[in-house]
Formats: sequence, C-alpha cells, structure tokens
Amino acid sequence: MLSRTYSAVSGWVSRHPFLSLGLAICSLAFYSGALAAAGVLAQKQGYPKALRDRLVSMVGELWNEGAWKERITGLHTLEMARVHIGDGLGHGGGLEEAGGNIIFASAKGRLGYLDANHRVHSLDITVPMNLKGLRKDPHYGDALYALDTLRVADLLTVETAPGQFTLYVSHHVYTNPECMQFKVSSIDIAADARGVRPLSSEWKDVFTARPKCIRHKDRSWAFVGEQAGGRLALLDKDHLLLSVGDHQFDGFNDAWDAPQDPKTDLGKIILIDLKTHTSRIYASGLRNPQGLTVTRSGEIWETEHGPQGGDEVNFIRDGANYGWPMVTYGMNYGYPRRYWPFDPTPGAHDGYTKPALAFVPSVGISSIVEPSLKEFPDWRHILVAGTLRSHQLLLLRTEGDRIVYSEPVSADQDRVRDIISLHNGELVYLTDEGDLVFVRNRELHKHDKQDKDKLVVVGLEHLSQPFPEELPERASDPKTRGRHMFLNACARCHALDGGVGAGPPLNGVVGRRIGSVPGYDYSDALARHGGTWTRDLLTSFLTDPDRHFHGTKMPIAPISWVEVPNIIEFLKTTREGGAHAANEDQGKARQGAAPTRHE
Repeated sequence: MLSRTYSAVSGWVSRHPFLSLGLAICSLAFYSGALAAAGVLAQKQGYPKALRDRLVSMVGELWNEGAWKERITGLHTLEMARVHIGDGLGHGGGLEEAGGNIIFASAKGRLGYLDANHRVHSLDITVPMNLKGLRKDPHYGDALYALDTLRVADLLTVETAPGQFTLYVSHHVYTNPECMQFKVSSIDIAADARGVRPLSSEWKDVFTARPKCIRHKDRSWAFVGEQAGGRLALLDKDHLLLSVGDHQFDGFNDAWDAPQDPKTDLGKIILIDLKTHTSRIYASGLRNPQGLTVTRSGEIWETEHGPQGGDEVNFIRDGANYGWPMVTYGMNYGYPRRYWPFDPTPGAHDGYTKPALAFVPSVGISSIVEPSLKEFPDWRHILVAGTLRSHQLLLLRTEGDRIVYSEPVSADQDRVRDIISLHNGELVYLTDEGDLVFVRNRELHKHDKQDKDKLVVVGLEHLSQPFPEELPERASDPKTRGRHMFLNACARCHALDGGVGAGPPLNGVVGRRIGSVPGYDYSDALARHGGTWTRDLLTSFLTDPDRHFHGTKMPIAPISWVEVPNIIEFLKTTREGGAHAANEDQGKARQGAAPTRHE
C-alpha cells in the first residue's frame, strides 16, 4: 500500500512541481500515522484547518476516494464513501452499533470503535480467544493445521438500560493442542455521545457449541475456522440465534457428517435462551452460514457458502433441514470438475428444504441485513447482502419466502466482510482491507453541503497494533510452500531418497515413466499405463486419482487441491535416485506418525 501511495504521490507532484512541499507534508503524514489507506487522511490533533483541508483535497485528487460516489440502482440512487479504520481487521471480525458509535472487532479479537465525529478509539478489552495458548501449540505456524483461521465471527449489541448494552461476540477459543471451541461470550458496556466504555473487564460465557472439543479433522487441513459461520441475530428480547458452520466436518473432508448429526451444533442454526443460557437446534443441514438476519416482520433469512458453486440464500423455518452435505447445487472443489459425492442428482437439491436462491458460480456471499425504510423507502421488500468473491452488494427482492431477483451493486474491489444498518438509516460495511464504507440514499442527501471533515478519520495512531496473526502472510515461492506441504501431507508414505515405503518414492517423479519403480507393487491401472508423469497428469492424478487411473490404490491426497501445483513444483526440484535436502525433515515427519487416513 505504501509503494502504491508513494508512486501516486510522485506522479501527481511531477505534474505539479510547484507543490513539492505537499509531498513532504504527505511523507510526514505517513510516518506519523496521519495518512490512512484508500485516500482518507487520519489527522493528528493540532494541524491547522487550512492544512488539513489541503491535504484531504490532495488525497481526493490522487485517488478520487474519500468523497461520496454515486451508484445507480433500480429503485434508489446510492452514495457510497469510505474511511479507513485500521490494518489487520479483515478476514473475520465484525461490526455493531451502540449509542451512535460503530464498534468493530478484528479477526483475532481486538476491539475499537468509530464515534459520531469520525474519531477512532481503541477499547482496552480483547475477546477471550487464548492466543497465548495458541502460540505455544506445537502445530502453530504449520500450514496443514491452519490455526490462523481461528477468528471472531460476529458482534451484536443489546440495550439493557439507557446508554448501557450487552456486547455479544461469537468466536473460537483455543483450548489445547487437540481442541478448539466455538463460543458466544458477552461483556457489559456503556455507549453514548461520550463514547464506548467497558463496565467490566470480565467476559461471561453465554454458549459453547457442541462438541466442546472440536478435534482436528482426519484429512486435509486439520482445522478450518473459516467455515465457522458464527452470525448472531436477536429473535426477540430473550432469544438469540447463532449460525454455526460445519468447520468442514462434512463426511468427505472428514469422516464425520456433522450437519446431519443431531448430537452436535456444527452445521446448524442454534436458538439460545439469554435468561437460562439453554439452547436447542433451530435448523440444520448448513455448510458455512455467513449471514443471518431477522426482519421487522419476524422472518429469518440466512446466507451461506456452498462448495464450488451453490452459494445459497435460505428462508429459515424452525425444524427445517437444508440438506448439506447430502445435496448441493455446487460441485466438489478441484479441477477437473468433480461431482459432490453424496448428491444423488448432481446439480439438484432434492429431498430437503430448498434455498430461496442459489448462485452458480459462487459469489462468496457474506453478511445480510434488512435496510431501513427511513433511508431507503422503496426497499420495502429488499434485503442487502455482501459478497467476498464477486466484490458486490446484492439487492435481493423478496416475495414471501422467495427471492425474485438479485441486483448487483459494485463494491469496487472490496471483499465485504460484514454489513449493518445504522440507527440513522445508513448502511455501513467492513472490508477485508480495514475500511468502513457508508451507503446512503442520494435523493435524501443531494442538497447536503459537502463537508470534507466528515471524510477525515482522526485517531488512527491510538489504535492497538495488529497481532502477528493479523498481518498479511509472507509470500513464499511455490517450491518452498510445496516442500512444506509435502512434508506434512505426503512424507509419511512417500520417500525422497529412492526408498520404497507405503507408497513409491517421489524424487524425480516428474518425467519418470508411470509405474516404473522396482520393488513397488503398483495397481494394474498404473503398471500398465506406459506413459510418463507430466505436470498436468500429476495434477489430475493427485486431485482425483481414481478418475484418471480407475482401480488405483492411491487415495485422494490429504491436502487441499489448491496446494497440489505447489507440491509438484517442489517435486520438480528432486532428482531420480539421489538424496534431497528434505530427507532429514522427512525423517522427522515420519517419527511416531500414525497411519494416514484417506478418503
């Protein structure tokens, strides 16, 4: 982001050499924490107003951001404007409003808020996720375990007295090297025109999803926190709805079919009694429910990620079963295309409650909200949903339990993580880049005086620093990542020194004749093939072995299909018949290894 910013600034100054002083001011702003991303200036107190306005004007000219942008839709013309509230907030976390303040949570539980004057503050409390314990886990940093996907999923505030609220948070908790938990915790806060203040430093346990020990999966990634779902919605003053994702316990990526198991809360919507803290399953058969809302008329709508295709919007009924993982409009992940193995009719959704709308291909649908009629009077039957993959807002026109159309609205290149409706009627969504984007009805604001100060965020320098787990992952070249994935997923069965084990050795496999290693008992499908292992053939074989070599003894590799090309790039560096630097590491990987479980 800094390189992009400096490049833009340099280009602008080259066209305005007499304003080189502006570049120096911008540079000072960067190092002092005063210039935020996306064209929004975070000012330090004490800057003269004229200087502040000039800097904001420069930023606006550079990127044309920070001002209201027009978006024309079928029923309303919208205006959208963004402010940056900090780095490390996306890929989890959420938004909520309390007393005119927008509370936000990072993926790993840092809390802060944006007040009505666009001043950012940090809250001196963090969500109890036990990151200290996580960092001591022997698997910490191991890509196969994906412990970095432990996250905060959503926020919800409930007013308990004038200016006082209970803040509910859905989140993971690290418990020990074998277990995670998914919980709802709460804390009491005060929130008003003076800001947000915790009334206690103690968090209360509200709900823990069954099983209370979410074990490691028995294949592919060990922990898939990004399929947690975790949306919160108040059904009435005494009952809370929580969506819980399957965490990839779907009968295929793990032997356990959790969404159809009534003894677990995974893959369900749960009804929680806020007085007694008892709970029950409200709906089942869900994969990764990313959005949940209760409308003014009491209807419940849910959005969820399908597999490859098959994202859904569901009208939720008490006791309904929505079919996952037995049916889906999507396909199994991988290339070439593979059917989802449990669906008797590919591309159908027979025998279970059908979605109100499905998306093929996937849009990465996320949070869903009912907009205010005060701000958007023509959206009486419209729900607004965000997307991660397609970088859009979706305007969903409902008729009863049906959706009759989905109108896309550009969200630039934003991955829309969470979206809420504010008390003043405007919408605001959180992006994975740490921006807040406000959405309002242009017809109601076309005579407003444009006030630049409204687009300036003050106080970013006071935010807490991102946790290490919230910083962007350092890029690694495919060979390095492939070596790491090989040692974790393949080394228990396949050597790199020419030795025959549970599987044939893989050093020098790229370009080797298929089924040719002496001393290994190949299946007929491989022994009689006669061709050579090319990169494309290895990719197809490791993605779906039996599809290309029917009768092979090779199971589906216990690793995500997206990692297969990286493993092949690593294998291309190995030599036939020779030792490799990975052998020492491979020996360590084999020590005490249990038999690998396969599909």
